[in-house]
Amino acid sequence: MDVEIKGPLAYQQYGGGELKGSPHTAPIAHFHGPLTIGPRTFDGKVPAGLALVTGDQPTELEVHVGTMDAKHGCWVAVALLLSSL
Repeated sequence: MDVEIKGPLAYQQYGGGELKGSPHTAPIAHFHGPLTIGPRTFDGKVPAGLALVTGDQPTELEVHVGTMDAKHGCWVAVALLLSSL
């Protein structure tokens, strides 16, 4: 799913969730919801072995900015537009 948010600050979001057989059991993806930042997860779990360490060796950390809801099986993230950098 892709959504364009328009207003004082325009941005795009994308999200996903598992399709269900009935609306009562389907996840609710919250677009333009409260934003948080956290490590990129897979099925709601942080990848095994992810660690930040001190020192002079760079560590890569992939993050998402968005509205994540692992309990309900859905997520919405802010899309990074490379042309805006």
